[in-house]
Amino acid sequence: MPLKGAFFLVFVGLLLCAAPGLAQESVVESHAAEGAKAFRSGDYATAEKAFGAAVKEAERIGPESELLATNLNNLGALYKIQGKLKQAIPVFKRAIAIREKVLGPNHHQVANSLNNLAVVYKSQGDLKAAVPLYERALAIQEKVLGGDHPGVATRLNNLATIYLILGQFDKAEPMFLRSLAIYEKKLGPDHTGVAGSLNNLARLRRAQGRYADAEPLLKRALAIFERAHGPNHPNAGKNIGALAEVYSLQGKNDEAEPLFRKSLEILETAFGREDANLVPVLEAYAKHLRKTGRADDAESFEARVKAIRAKAGGGESK
Repeated sequence: MPLKGAFFLVFVGLLLCAAPGLAQESVVESHAAEGAKAFRSGDYATAEKAFGAAVKEAERIGPESELLATNLNNLGALYKIQGKLKQAIPVFKRAIAIREKVLGPNHHQVANSLNNLAVVYKSQGDLKAAVPLYERALAIQEKVLGGDHPGVATRLNNLATIYLILGQFDKAEPMFLRSLAIYEKKLGPDHTGVAGSLNNLARLRRAQGRYADAEPLLKRALAIFERAHGPNHPNAGKNIGALAEVYSLQGKNDEAEPLFRKSLEILETAFGREDANLVPVLEAYAKHLRKTGRADDAESFEARVKAIRAKAGGGESK
């Protein structure tokens, strides 16, 4: 069944920075720095132009170099963020091919590029294409970094999330548990990475119908986010919405109702009323309203979801 909500996937290896500043690479470095600056300011059109120029200049220096792969990675990342998934795929594939040849097939930068391509396929809904890429990226990172490195935990989360979506809970569960253990050991129990793993594990419990087990996981994640970012941060808002849904699924309607409203208030303040980040909470709240005999109210929230999706469109950005 489809699963809603953020999975706290980490799109790793997106350098989005200037390339190494050797003398003969100064032009590439200048374009890359311009692109990074534009990206940070949200000017994606300028960033795309600058990263594209950096790629062209890097190609002139050499068609197979880590410099070129780095700038391809930057461009592919920008395409991904803009929703230009079809354009991102060949760029990331080229970066992988270059890095495999220049750095070797088991280099950590190869793993980064494999992960980036996997994220694009996942965004397209092509999970069969994403799984082997995630699996290979995980194997490389375990070999390079060791089995208890936070980077390995990230790969575990990414792959487990795919298994969760595919309904392969027996594969997802040990990966989520291992990822959580690594984060707690290496980053400390109050790190936001721990909160992300707790949320992922809670989603698994919810998908398994183990709502009572999901509840304490979501509460702990919420407490971490509130300590780290404050009570009105979007991550806190999303967690509150997830907790409200779990309460609703358990029939704890009095607890669920105010949390749904609080979640929407936080997310609407952060993103506006017509942002896709609201959709999981709006959908869950609409189901809650129907379940509690308020079909007319539910229809208004369902209409909002439909409008948000219509505004976002079903295709890629042009």
